Amino acid sequence: MVHDLPDTYRELLAEVVIALERFDHRSRLDRLFALISPLLDDVAAQDEEHDEEPEMRTADAVAGFRGIATGEDLPIDTIHYTLTCFALTESEDQDPRMLVRSQSAWLAAAWLQLHAGRHLRLVEEVDDYGLATLPDIVNMLTWTRSQQVDVHTEYLGDAHSDGYADLPAALAELRVIHTGLAAPRP
Repeated sequence: MVHDLPDTYRELLAEVVIALERFDHRSRLDRLFALISPLLDDVAAQDEEHDEEPEMRTADAVAGFRGIATGEDLPIDTIHYTLTCFALTESEDQDPRMLVRSQSAWLAAAWLQLHAGRHLRLVEEVDDYGLATLPDIVNMLTWTRSQQVDVHTEYLGDAHSDGYADLPAALAELRVIHTGLAAPRP
């Protein structure tokens, strides 16, 4: 039944978070990286400048994110700053494709903060951005991977009933994530 979908989604989201929390920190980061990294191809393809005085191109920030994940010693604060600039700029438009790209960059920025274990440099316009929680990351990841604008869990029912969100598609993606976490990694 349609009215059960929000509860089903919330329950499965909790299961995914619990599954991720069972991994040690490095393994958790590796699993999240594997889910986030493919989303950044579209971010890297965007060549417009997103800062008046860019320190790094967006494509270079995406490459840097991927490099940090493989152990390279790169300027994490600059990479984080560039990704958050991109995310902020892309989120200003109501085009769903731009919002999904913005979410992809926010996810990479959240991963970088988890990796660093500290606050990283941000655009001045973003003053309330803290360390993202695992449930928030998984929720945004689910919506982004289903190519939809992020819906906070408390608004799932309304977003679905109003036709704003395709909750079955997000739930299907969450199931894929859940199944992938249960599979052994090479």
